[in-house]
Amino acid sequence: MRKYPIQLSAGDFETGILPNGNQLLIGKQIPGLIAVLFSPDGDFIQLLTKPGSRPLSVPYRTYELESDLMHWQKELQVIPHAIGVRKFMIREHTIGIQDIPDHLTVTAIESLTDEDDRIAMKNELACWKKNRCFVLWWAKDYYMNRRGGIDST
Repeated sequence: MRKYPIQLSAGDFETGILPNGNQLLIGKQIPGLIAVLFSPDGDFIQLLTKPGSRPLSVPYRTYELESDLMHWQKELQVIPHAIGVRKFMIREHTIGIQDIPDHLTVTAIESLTDEDDRIAMKNELACWKKNRCFVLWWAKDYYMNRRGGIDST
């Protein structure tokens, strides 16, 4: 089964290894913090949540959670490191991995009425698959390259 690489710091989330060898995807998700634990082999283990230490301003600003995130990482003894995980999805928090973005699914492509648009999207899908890109969801979609870096959001 494929392992998806995710680089150290890539947006509203960061990656690391715990002292016991488990992998961690941790970050800000309004109104608090979320950590997703994986085995050393990349299998999903557990979701942890932690509220922010103070009320957030409205509209919410994720940078207000930065110090809480740093403290939690220290508490968990996170060693910053790239990780490799298997596909997972936590729908209630919109966190997970999918192979193909929604606009490139067969259903989405076949629903296009213009033949040129369908051909263009089929070509984009073929390129996406060839390059082993994937989507990492962390409250929004991050288009990831084969090395686990963000290409776009």
